[in-house]
Amino acid sequence: CLTELRWWIDNLRQWNGRALLSPGPDMIVQTDASKLGWGAFREGPTNPQRFNGQWSRTESGLHINLLELRAAEFAVKALTKDRRDLHIHLKMDNVSALTHINKLGGCRSRQLIHATKTLWEYCLDRGILLSAEFLPGIQNTEADRLSREFRDESNWKLNPKVFKRLESRWGKMDLDLFADRLNTQTSRFYSWRPDPLAAGTDAFLMEWTGKLYAFPPFTLIGKCLARVRKEKLDLILIAPAWKAQPWYPMLLDLLCEEPVHLPQDDQLLTDPQGQPHPMVLNKSLHLVAWTVSGRLSKREAFLRRLRSSSSRNYGNQPVILTTQRGKP
Repeated sequence: CLTELRWWIDNLRQWNGRALLSPGPDMIVQTDASKLGWGAFREGPTNPQRFNGQWSRTESGLHINLLELRAAEFAVKALTKDRRDLHIHLKMDNVSALTHINKLGGCRSRQLIHATKTLWEYCLDRGILLSAEFLPGIQNTEADRLSREFRDESNWKLNPKVFKRLESRWGKMDLDLFADRLNTQTSRFYSWRPDPLAAGTDAFLMEWTGKLYAFPPFTLIGKCLARVRKEKLDLILIAPAWKAQPWYPMLLDLLCEEPVHLPQDDQLLTDPQGQPHPMVLNKSLHLVAWTVSGRLSKREAFLRRLRSSSSRNYGNQPVILTTQRGKP
């Protein structure tokens, strides 16, 4: 109670109260949570949005009521990164979660109170009015399906210890271009779909600034390298040494530092639940950290540092089968 009273004392001036007749909602969003993840469906006649995310291994052990509140929080944050002063109407199939939202808290669960407070503080800072209504589970099909089905086969995180070793070699990195809230290596990151903590959605639509790091889906490596070349950027790229791929010659052409071969360790890549990548387990995936640059001067300086030839000990010296021209 004392905590709540202090909050009201500190925030009373910015609290504008609730209108007796609230305006119609600017967004209607269905949300749902399961023990696997969360899902959200923004209703709309022309441009509906569907997005979701998985829970971490720790989060999946939380009570379902708390996960339902987290799902609502993540949906609101993902949709309002650059929006203010609007009314969002949530449709949920969890009575406890929607009651805490509509009544700005409760009196039985400390965790639910804290989650509600976090959500409402975010909304108050942006002038967002939040309301919620009950949607029976039999009708909440879109969000329910999104909270259980995950088809992203590229959602893998590089071992943080390996990433730290790369930072100790090349310096601290500022922006993770292809990540989500569970696998990002930096505090600032771009996601490929709406994410509650991402600085932006779809890296190819955003500005690339600072010390850049990327571990993209393998199908996007060529597109990533093309942007590096076009905009004359510097990038730390995690990609496999697949010499037969069409983007591999461009990768070698953009090199500006010696590549670093990553260790063949079972925990090199893991999913949100901590499970290792199957191709790492069977030793069929060889990842390399490449430093690439779109600036010709950096690439030429790197080439000048390379040796013009190399030698290896293959045993006995081969017999010379030819002689110099002009000699018998």
